[in-house]
Amino acid sequence: CVAAWGGGSVLLAWVELREGYRCALGAWVLSAVLSTGRTYPGFRWPSASAVVVVLWTGLTVFPAWVPGNLMPGLVRVRTESPTTWDGPTLPTNGTFLFYEDDPTSSVGVIQLNGDDGRHRSLVVNGKSDGSTRGDSRTMVLLGIVPSLFAEKTERAFVIGYGLGISVGELAQLDQMKEVQVAEISSAVVDAAPYFDFANHNASTDPKVKLIRSDAYRSLLRAEGEFDVIVSEPSNPWVTGVEMLYTREFLEAARDRLAPGGAYAQWYHVYDSADE
Repeated sequence: CVAAWGGGSVLLAWVELREGYRCALGAWVLSAVLSTGRTYPGFRWPSASAVVVVLWTGLTVFPAWVPGNLMPGLVRVRTESPTTWDGPTLPTNGTFLFYEDDPTSSVGVIQLNGDDGRHRSLVVNGKSDGSTRGDSRTMVLLGIVPSLFAEKTERAFVIGYGLGISVGELAQLDQMKEVQVAEISSAVVDAAPYFDFANHNASTDPKVKLIRSDAYRSLLRAEGEFDVIVSEPSNPWVTGVEMLYTREFLEAARDRLAPGGAYAQWYHVYDSADE
């Protein structure tokens, strides 16, 4: 458990998955040699040292993973296609601009062909979590609609940075003084500049205060009240997101609303039964 936690969480704060994998292989080689030496007294340590050096050298020249192979997850695909069993494949209509692993997510930015480079998609753990073309109107409205209903719009809280489009729209309001954003993924934060062209440069806006934390805790710890709260996480069936759809979280958000404030909740209609 300690090794899994250390390798899967702590180590990923500094390295990518591929480097973490090499570290795990190196640790396995070293432990195997040490165990052999303790079990068999006649084991020659000079030879063992040579084995360790050779294997560690091999790990350093091991080919790097292709980031794109970790991105095209078959999310929401229910029927078999001619390429289903071909393994991961790079998108033929786009280019990967960014890839990073962190303790919670593997995040990529894909620029799709056409639109003068203005059609980009954020991919988290193989699932697209928004694009500058297909989802931009939804993200814009998530910032604007609750602002129209709120009595004033001086402070806002946004759950999940994503592409930063909702954040950027809120920051553009004349009355807005501060937009706090809770984002748990450091890789999403690092990818933010790739979408500045579509969100009024939200990543550098002085009104925007980015909080690296899960939304529930950051909202409970936030000081003061908010005129607008926007909840825009991923789909509720994504692991770790379900808490943001609970009664407890909604009550916490209500308690943080200023008098006359408005709360906006994104929820998908697609793939949902009538119930």
